[in-house]
Amino acid sequence: MSVSVRASIRAPGQSVPGHVGLRFEVRMTRSRSALFAVSLSAAARALRLACLCAALSVVAPSLTSAQVRPTEQPTATAARLADQRVELREVAAPGTNVRAGRATALVDAPAELVRRVVEDYARYAEFLPNFKASRVLSQRGAQALVYLEASVLHNTTTLWTQMRMRPRAPVTNADGTTTWRVEATMVSGNVERMAALWELTALEGGARTLVSFEFLVEPDLPFPASIMTDQNVASARRTIGRLRARMREPRFSVAAR
Repeated sequence: MSVSVRASIRAPGQSVPGHVGLRFEVRMTRSRSALFAVSLSAAARALRLACLCAALSVVAPSLTSAQVRPTEQPTATAARLADQRVELREVAAPGTNVRAGRATALVDAPAELVRRVVEDYARYAEFLPNFKASRVLSQRGAQALVYLEASVLHNTTTLWTQMRMRPRAPVTNADGTTTWRVEATMVSGNVERMAALWELTALEGGARTLVSFEFLVEPDLPFPASIMTDQNVASARRTIGRLRARMREPRFSVAAR
């Protein structure tokens, strides 16, 4: 005899038809003398995983082919973007099926001031989404080893990493603009992998900044790659939003005048 147990899980706040449906089947077999459940505990674990997947499944805005312009110059990107628009894309990462999320937007603040905020690693927990702790363990110039801690899944799970922060030499683009990059690579942590990249390009004589933020996290858990990719895109989008809000704080907006 076989019995199928099915579960369709929907994340809080999601409505049909945009919900995430997940199905698990548990088969029961009859031996000569009794009916044994092959793996009821496995079924319970599967259902818990379904709930976690549903909790992670924040739907990111859809990506279109028009949004993917990897060779476009910064001034052309800025001209195409509306003031409040955040452009999103997925970026392939080596060694994993999970893709990084990348968000690009204009920020109404000078590039030098934005760069100062990006390189103030000890204050990341003050404005980056989900991060609860950020401590500089060692630093030489703008290069640093930073401890980061984030709460996810409605504060039920804590992720931590030590990240190596490395500013790169500025690059002069073909359109005459200059781009600064800060790379973050994982040294250790309780996740499979984490990486991030900031790109800051000065525009309009340095009065405004074109900011791109790229983010990849892959937990040491069996989540579907598509769900984690959506999370990375959503995290990149939220980070740009938080950076914009940060630059509007009085201490930064006054300095920008």
